[in-house]
Amino acid sequence: MSEETQKAKRMPCFVVDQGITKGSYKRLDDKNKHLTAHEIYQLQHRYESDFSDQQIVEDAAIEDLDMPLVNSVIERLHASQSRLLNGDNSALAVLRKLNSLNRAGEVVFSGLMCFGVYPQQFFPQLFIDVAKHPGQQKSADPEVRFDHRKVCEGHIKDQIEDAIGATLSLLNTRYVERGRTVEQEPEIPEVVLREAITNAVMHRDYGPVSISEQVAIDIFSDRVEIRNPGGLWGDRTLDNLDDGRSVPRNQFIAKTLSYVPARDKGTIAENQGSGIRRMQAAMKQHGLPQPQFKIEIGAFTVVLHRHGLLNPEAQRWLEKLGIGDLSPERAQVMLLAREYREVTPQLIRSVLGIDSDEAREELGELVSEGLLTEHQRGPERYGLSADVLGLTPVQVGILGVLEVDVEHNIHQLMDKTGYSASTIRYGLRGLIDSGRVQPTAPPTSRSRAYVLNPQP
Repeated sequence: MSEETQKAKRMPCFVVDQGITKGSYKRLDDKNKHLTAHEIYQLQHRYESDFSDQQIVEDAAIEDLDMPLVNSVIERLHASQSRLLNGDNSALAVLRKLNSLNRAGEVVFSGLMCFGVYPQQFFPQLFIDVAKHPGQQKSADPEVRFDHRKVCEGHIKDQIEDAIGATLSLLNTRYVERGRTVEQEPEIPEVVLREAITNAVMHRDYGPVSISEQVAIDIFSDRVEIRNPGGLWGDRTLDNLDDGRSVPRNQFIAKTLSYVPARDKGTIAENQGSGIRRMQAAMKQHGLPQPQFKIEIGAFTVVLHRHGLLNPEAQRWLEKLGIGDLSPERAQVMLLAREYREVTPQLIRSVLGIDSDEAREELGELVSEGLLTEHQRGPERYGLSADVLGLTPVQVGILGVLEVDVEHNIHQLMDKTGYSASTIRYGLRGLIDSGRVQPTAPPTSRSRAYVLNPQP
């Protein structure tokens, strides 16, 4: 065991004199904030095997299970010639082998969640809450909390299928031309929603501190957020989420869901660790930004942006420039440069999922074609060229030096661009008139400097 892992197992650090409850803090912005009981619990148990899904559910009985669903699992096991059916292959025996029942015939948590007719009878908060909000944040207006809401209940399969359907119904559809036909497709690929929602239910924390919290799907005007209680478990970090390993927090739920048939085809979960990569590939294929992952001590959130870079307005912009026939990858790089003012191999990799070396090749080709130019504020930082922006080379050079939060005076701009003072001043006039650059003082002031306008 590494020294880093050993230290992690002793989390959280706390002020000894105050005790672990009152003396555990986290840094939020510029303030120290107390860790909640949930967060302390998460840190203390992150590296421990979690058997929450094997707890006996008191008062639950075999009659509370959906036996037709159990039989469909048995049919699938027969079709795959699974060794699970060796020996006694009755429904009760299969449920015991799946650890949905213990040897005494008592219903355990994983069995209730995977096969229960209505698990919310015993755990009322274990559902998926789908809500559509009117803007980009949750409304503070008590009169308008959300536009639409659906509570998805039942066993895990029904919850997931209902949540996918509800989310798709609340998103827009777009028309895509493929060959000679025009097809209608959802704003966010269904496979992405399926993977994200399934992972949220399968890998959430079902321990005693989180059992009263539901999985939440919040649909905003610009994105969809899928949040589940329980932070990352074990050795999982933001850097190794897509390494192809399957490390489920809830082993028995994950294993059982790999046998439960989905509504259309396949099973609810594959349990192979390929879900993140599948999401990334589908978002890239549809011209959408890569999924973002927000990691907190006691929660995990997947952020899916609704609007891809290659939307109709962006396509019209490219066509107006006479470059509407660029490959999807190069077109998206151009649109990133337009949106962020500056594009780097690292930005391309994080947003588009393109390898850094491939991103450098694309940038080099766009520079050689006169569509991008390298900025002088640092290596491998590129912006739209003079021809694309409709500006003079001098003005593009100035924009390549200026920053939003760093002031530059005339002399500094002369040093970095190589242009004379009069040439710089002439170029700045048009940039200020167009709102791209902001002066920091009146024209007569000796301290007058310039910054990029954050919202041109």
